[in-house]
Amino acid sequence: MNKTIIFIFPFLLCGLFGLHAQQTTSYYYKGNHVTLPINTQHFFVYVDTIKVSLSELYKEFIITESVSSTDENVIGFQFVIPNNNYDSVVRVLHNKEYIVDIEPVIGDAILRNTSRLFYVKMRQLSDYELLQTTASNAGVEIVCEVPHNPNWYRLKVNKFSVGNSVETANLFWETGYFADIDPGFIFHFQPRYLWGPCVYDSRFNEQWGMEAINSCSAWKITLGDTNVNVAVIDKGIDVRHVEFDSTCVCFSFDMDNCFSHALVYCEIDHERGVLY
Repeated sequence: MNKTIIFIFPFLLCGLFGLHAQQTTSYYYKGNHVTLPINTQHFFVYVDTIKVSLSELYKEFIITESVSSTDENVIGFQFVIPNNNYDSVVRVLHNKEYIVDIEPVIGDAILRNTSRLFYVKMRQLSDYELLQTTASNAGVEIVCEVPHNPNWYRLKVNKFSVGNSVETANLFWETGYFADIDPGFIFHFQPRYLWGPCVYDSRFNEQWGMEAINSCSAWKITLGDTNVNVAVIDKGIDVRHVEFDSTCVCFSFDMDNCFSHALVYCEIDHERGVLY
């Protein structure tokens, strides 16, 4: 591969994590800058619970929220800043051995924590080596390919990376080598049944079919059984859809003319995504 990667990080001239003192940050959404307000009264910090006890943390910091992490022994905590010196608190946290990563909290009235994860989409499969080199230069880890999303990869920052997850995602976009990026903001979904009579789904009321088949009444009787086979009679079906990942789905079949032969058997080769 003959592509040369050059990173220019002007914010490093201002000192490590100097940009955290700004009141706003931004990220690229479909190529356009979206401005985000940084809450300078809070941090979201990832902590190695092997190196510090939770009781010690609660004695040292004002903790308003905790979120589990995919990393074993790592928990994310939202801290309230005890003074108005945002930048100095970042430096103090950065020097603590048990701190894995420091991320901004977005928003004023409604606070949104920032994950240490972000996502990058390669332009083509052959660009994986380019992704590896860029990640190495930025001091971030390639975690895995995102399931069911070809060429999308999940990456993870730490306090020694070139910036927080939003800043680092931006840097990947600014190289011009990748098709898209997506920072990992942490969303808190609404409680069960808030959006409809029996579901979490905020768009439940737009799905006329659910009401037409009296789904809520049916779900009171049963939520399904993996031993029951279901045939979908429709114009067609996308067998690559995530909801059919572990389900046997046959090719489209002419039910009108060949109903007597509707009972067919198939298997899915998950390694190759081939139906046979």
